Amino acid sequence: MEHLEPLALVQAQASQAVLWLLVQAVLWLGAGGGLMSMLGEAGGGIMSILGGGEDEEGGMSGG
Repeated sequence: MEHLEPLALVQAQASQAVLWLLVQAVLWLGAGGGLMSMLGEAGGGIMSILGGGEDEEGGMSGG
């Protein structure tokens, strides 16, 4: 029972990381639009990597 699937652990950690990044992005968006524009490009790349195939989040920072 103690032997957990490594993939399941990775997915759980990845989902937590994505949620944390989203929270940080919202906080930065409220703090300053200038910083968000820079973080938007970096965040879009990170989200595309973590998301795998979902580009919906990355599309928001396409402007």
